[in-house]
Amino acid sequence: MSFIEHRLGRTHFTAKGKTTDRLPVIWLHGGPGGTHNPNGNVFKLSENRKVYAYTQLGSGKSSDLSQRRLRISTFVQELQLLVAAWGLKDFHLMGGSWGTTLALEYYLKVGGRGIRSMVLQSPMLSAVDWQKDANRLIKA
Repeated sequence: MSFIEHRLGRTHFTAKGKTTDRLPVIWLHGGPGGTHNPNGNVFKLSENRKVYAYTQLGSGKSSDLSQRRLRISTFVQELQLLVAAWGLKDFHLMGGSWGTTLALEYYLKVGGRGIRSMVLQSPMLSAVDWQKDANRLIKA
């Protein structure tokens, strides 16, 4: 079990694969409140590259968060700290559900620096549209 200590707390992560000429992948899980799966399908990509996945602050084995720090900016800062701790300059960024929201916010914060591609699985691109869909499904 691996952890990174940083100024926001302690983040639980899994890294698999070897550093090769292929760019590493960072996986952002859904939630908030979800956790990464150390044996998840994303690690199939680690046969020819390094793959990182982590459990965001406030969830699982990572440090708890106070209500006042439960903001998108906290999660973006956490990802910035992890990218620096892992020594990554260029990488592919993948996210699922809430992880896509975090990926997009991170991209905007860093101006795309270091991100060579993004994969967005089940993205929530509009909270307004999401709420409309949720209300429609509840009525159905």
